[in-house]
Amino acid sequence: MFGLGVAVVCGAPLGCGASDKVNSAEMARARAFKDFGLYYVGDSHRGFPLAKIYESPASEPYKAVTFFYGDCEPVGGEGACAYDFAMSVHDVCGRHFKLFKLPRSRLTNIRGVPAGEFGNGLELYTGDSVVVISGSLDAAEHRDAAAKLRSLDGRIVPPKDLPSPVKRTLTGRPAGCEGRIRSVP
Repeated sequence: MFGLGVAVVCGAPLGCGASDKVNSAEMARARAFKDFGLYYVGDSHRGFPLAKIYESPASEPYKAVTFFYGDCEPVGGEGACAYDFAMSVHDVCGRHFKLFKLPRSRLTNIRGVPAGEFGNGLELYTGDSVVVISGSLDAAEHRDAAAKLRSLDGRIVPPKDLPSPVKRTLTGRPAGCEGRIRSVP
């Protein structure tokens, strides 16, 4: 079974109801993003095209970028829809292993980097990023998506290992996080 059904609220910048692919302007904006490394599963995943790329709003203390795949099917009330698959990439300063207060024995190695399977999700700690694959997928489908990860800039492609995480990602506040928090209004 496959079908994450990631529910989101529609409107700018996401939009809903359209079965479109990411346009060249959206991809150019994403490729220009330099705050931390971005990874995705490619232009499509399991037959679902990359439909939207969404950066978290400035009101969030740490940035995240989400990649939505497939159609945005309306669900529930007006203005909400569900994509077939989504994955997000977080700034390691805002989401790192030590925040969860879990033993390191919960970690495994996927694509050369530490990864944790927690509840219904898989997190990979790579460079200055945390890649989160979650939802109703099972562990095998999480690992399948992880095997397809590539950097948005094209430097890292499967099956090449992902970059090692920055220092202290697993043991405390990751290196380089000083001054990386946004001011929240």
